[in-house]
Amino acid sequence: MNQINTDTIITSVEDIFKPFENKNGEIEISENVNPALVMFIVMILGLSKTFLLVLTDVECPYCGHKLHRHLKVDFNLNNTVNMKKMTYKCSNNDCHHVITPQWSKYIEIGCNYTFAVKNFALDLGLICNVSYEKMSEIIYWSQGVIISRETLYRFRKEHFDEYVSKIHKKLEYQRKQSNIEFSNVLAFDEQYVLVMGEWMYKLTALDPVTGHIHDFSIATKEEFNREYVKNFLKPLVSEFNIKTIVTDGAKMYPSIMKELGVEHKLCNFHKMQNLLKKMLGKLISLNKKIKNNEEKIEENKEKIEEIEEQREGKIGRPPKEEQKIVDDKKGLIRENTKKRAEKRKYTEELDTYETIIDDVSLMLKSKSKETGIKRYNKIIGKLEEIPKTVRSTIKNMAKELDQLLLHTEYDNVPTTNNTIELYHLTTLNRHDKKKYKTKEGVIRETILKTIRWESRVVLGKIMN
Repeated sequence: MNQINTDTIITSVEDIFKPFENKNGEIEISENVNPALVMFIVMILGLSKTFLLVLTDVECPYCGHKLHRHLKVDFNLNNTVNMKKMTYKCSNNDCHHVITPQWSKYIEIGCNYTFAVKNFALDLGLICNVSYEKMSEIIYWSQGVIISRETLYRFRKEHFDEYVSKIHKKLEYQRKQSNIEFSNVLAFDEQYVLVMGEWMYKLTALDPVTGHIHDFSIATKEEFNREYVKNFLKPLVSEFNIKTIVTDGAKMYPSIMKELGVEHKLCNFHKMQNLLKKMLGKLISLNKKIKNNEEKIEENKEKIEEIEEQREGKIGRPPKEEQKIVDDKKGLIRENTKKRAEKRKYTEELDTYETIIDDVSLMLKSKSKETGIKRYNKIIGKLEEIPKTVRSTIKNMAKELDQLLLHTEYDNVPTTNNTIELYHLTTLNRHDKKKYKTKEGVIRETILKTIRWESRVVLGKIMN
């Protein structure tokens, strides 16, 4: 049986392109041929012939006279494959234009890289957050194309807006096809981003029902204030007919919501976090004391067992030289009794804190406002039993009860801002949000990651 080997393949490829060879042994291809074919033949199949790009139409576009072949110019396709272009000179003595094939369907005039390579470089930003240097390596190993990080940076800067605009149109069409309707609820939150040592704020507003990102903004520390937040939210309230906005407990928000004429829902997750933050030091301290007591009790028990082994089988009053270890045993027993009492005390105090956490959590999860108020009043009824560290926090919840339980009155109002927290985590995680050099870089990265979020979360698809 004949076996296919590399030599056979190369010979076959050479035979296929033999009819297209000119007398100089160059393979002539027209502007209609996709340059990806040239890349494949040279880089994958290893054909060592020189390709010559020629015109299909040999009439002068300026005067209509015939074009004659003139000179060959070098062209480095994707900065990787050396080939040539055939230039043409107009036969009209009054014209004298020199025409060069541009491959404009596949390559931008004045550029060596194909649109396909550029788009692949931009597509990488949708699926991974890597440096331009690593991006260059990915393109080389996957496409066989040599491209510098400086060139990649320029590509993204020059073509980013056009690239994003096309995808946004595609996503908008897909949303309409999927009959996705936005709710009248808005989830709002801000996230810190470090840009060259300066902290900035990334503001995000999304629809918590569909997950759609309505808008985002990057503000410097100086810009971020009450007016900035209000001006960011105001057009969204009008455009999407927003009735309720969900936020954390920042002090500026209640007055902003009142001014915007919307109901204000406080995020229950943030409220629990704030409560736990008040207790954290005490909880850590109590758990540490309980653990230390447990370890000391076990240590003392081992020492007591050692002493008992030494005295095993002996009865009556111990001789003078053994009296010390007998006294040591009694001391260890007394110490353990004391440690057990302390442990019970610390455990009871810890149980008090955990009971408060459970009670507040249950209240915030109430399905009806009436139930939530009853549960809150029950907590307040035993206020004297509540540790002083959180007593004022629990009392102050009375002022926020309507906002905390607003989810019980409307079906589409969430209890938390967890969707937006997840968006922050997946689009700009803790490591990534500290690596940016420019505000524009943060904006571009956020746009790309938002596109991926929209495709996967809102439309439930993988970008293609």
